[in-house]
Amino acid sequence: MDQCPTCREWWVQCPCCDLSFCPKCGMEEDDAEEDEEEPESDEERKERIEFVRKKFAEYIEKKG
Repeated sequence: MDQCPTCREWWVQCPCCDLSFCPKCGMEEDDAEEDEEEPESDEERKERIEFVRKKFAEYIEKKG
């Protein structure tokens, strides 16, 4: 799967780990491939997006 099934955005590969995620909604590619029984709440999604953004910012700061 090359794109997020929710947003149709292309997956972005995190340069510091083996994580591909959607830059728009924060969904991880691995999660998109699994059948989730319980949908993620808005609060959980916001927390996950913030976590990914924070980790990416830390990586960029270390690189710079």
